[in-house]
Amino acid sequence: MTAHAELAAKLAFLRASEAFDGVREVIETHMSWVFLTDRHAFKLKKPVRLPFVDYRTLERRRQSCGDELRLGRSDRLLRKPARRGHYRTTG
Repeated sequence: MTAHAELAAKLAFLRASEAFDGVREVIETHMSWVFLTDRHAFKLKKPVRLPFVDYRTLERRRQSCGDELRLGRSDRLLRKPARRGHYRTTG
């Protein structure tokens, strides 16, 4: 199976309603696919090379995901809930 066929098979599985407790929406960006469920969002980085990013290897995509998680955790520490489901930046 080619790399393109493997990626297509993964996307087909992830888009299926049984994946992730029921995917409600898929958002595609130039660098990733985001799979939204009622409670969660799952991101799959595309194996792309752009002028500002190179995600052609699994290791680079994994590093980027780790960076996003780390930044997301620190960002939450800087925010206070304004109301349910919405946040505002303090400062």
